[in-house]
Amino acid sequence: MFKRILVATDGSPYSDAAFDYAIFLAKGFGSGVVCGLSVIDIKMLAGPFLHDLGVSIGLGPFDAYQPKVRKMLQDKAQTALGIGAQKCEGAGVEYEPHLVDGIVSREIVSWAESCDLVAMGKLGQHAAWRSPLLGHTVETVTRATRHPVMVTPERYRQPGRALIAYDGSSHAYDAMHSAGEIAAKLGIPLVVVASHPEEEEARRRTQAAEKYLQRFGAQVKAVATTVRPEEAILRTAKEEACDLVVMGAYGHTHIRELILGSTTEQVMRKADCPILLHR
Repeated sequence: MFKRILVATDGSPYSDAAFDYAIFLAKGFGSGVVCGLSVIDIKMLAGPFLHDLGVSIGLGPFDAYQPKVRKMLQDKAQTALGIGAQKCEGAGVEYEPHLVDGIVSREIVSWAESCDLVAMGKLGQHAAWRSPLLGHTVETVTRATRHPVMVTPERYRQPGRALIAYDGSSHAYDAMHSAGEIAAKLGIPLVVVASHPEEEEARRRTQAAEKYLQRFGAQVKAVATTVRPEEAILRTAKEEACDLVVMGAYGHTHIRELILGSTTEQVMRKADCPILLHR
């Protein structure tokens, strides 16, 4: 299922954890290849800020010190890719490093086309100075790519129980299929949660999900609830000790997302475990 996994890395602890989760899946599915991708951000090389800064502090023309900036960024990217190489070699997983120039989110989306899954950290190298909001790159990639994305926390913890959020949508159906495959290959028990204002509808959705997951031979527990979807997912994940959440991405209207923030974003911001998203 996940034969080629793309890991977007910037050398941060979050992207280090993304390598660990990618390796876990690659080994679980037998023939996986982990592709490390580090992008030298061309905005750092050609952006007006660095140009103006160089002039203001007397560094002279931007062309004179641009190569030094590039060398610094390149060394940092190579170090990040080297971490992935060490992890994959130690785990006996095939590894492909790739270093490219470009706009980071665009390059990740482009390279994802040749892979089955993207793994990337929820936050990046400046996480300590950020607000609790998601990183811009993560949000852009999860909205733009048509492939599944695993958004990882700062530290790796081997998944032992997975939660599936099911709302009856096509994205949620694809997510449920992935969860079933993971359960079958890795022997992970599943918890399926469905939320709807009408309890009977929530129960109907969990029953449909249970029936579908039976074909994978998975151990399944169902939770039907009438609370808001993001609350249902986060609460159930905590109560059932789930360390992986699998869900469809951005299932609400754009108007609701602008007013309240989507369920996807709320879960990604607040969950302390990896989130596997399907679009």
